[in-house]
Amino acid sequence: MKKRKAICVCGFEARIDNMPKHQKSCVLFHTQKVKKEYEAEITRLNEKIKVLSKHAIPAQHITNNNINIVVYGTEELPEAYDMLKKLCQKGNFEHCVPRYVEMKHFPIPGKGNIRFIDDKLQIFSEKMPGEYEWVDVNKDTELENITERNMDEIINRYGNTNITNFHATWVEKHQVANLNSENFKTVAKNVENTIRKNS
Repeated sequence: MKKRKAICVCGFEARIDNMPKHQKSCVLFHTQKVKKEYEAEITRLNEKIKVLSKHAIPAQHITNNNINIVVYGTEELPEAYDMLKKLCQKGNFEHCVPRYVEMKHFPIPGKGNIRFIDDKLQIFSEKMPGEYEWVDVNKDTELENITERNMDEIINRYGNTNITNFHATWVEKHQVANLNSENFKTVAKNVENTIRKNS
């Protein structure tokens, strides 16, 4: 009795009983198999999205009075030495300011006093005594200000401390305090990404 032949997607031809042995090591066969699985998963998820979007409830803005958001500019200074020390030991100086900003403005993850709504930067402000609101501010100016202010705080608070003084040296050596330098812009962009991540 003559065995039937099979052809793999790579073009390899063999008896049908020998094909599984080939397919175990065939890269193209496995690539095609994984691709089909991904396509099936994408189709399944798209169908699920269609079903869920039919039953979607419009977003509601709810004010939670149990969470006290501190007015922007009146934050407590975070105890950041350990975090800064770890970053400095790894040479991750460009992440010191963004992480410090995160500790200072987002003491509760996702509940800070500065945020992005789409591409608008907002700060939590006191309109009148006892009345609070989110106020739009100039994104570029405020990101420069928050980066510069917090960089200065780190240097003033930790610049003479063992290990964290490396950050102050890095700022000075690479002219990071110069608002027009590429290094300052990189740190400011990292600050922006930190705020967006927590908004």
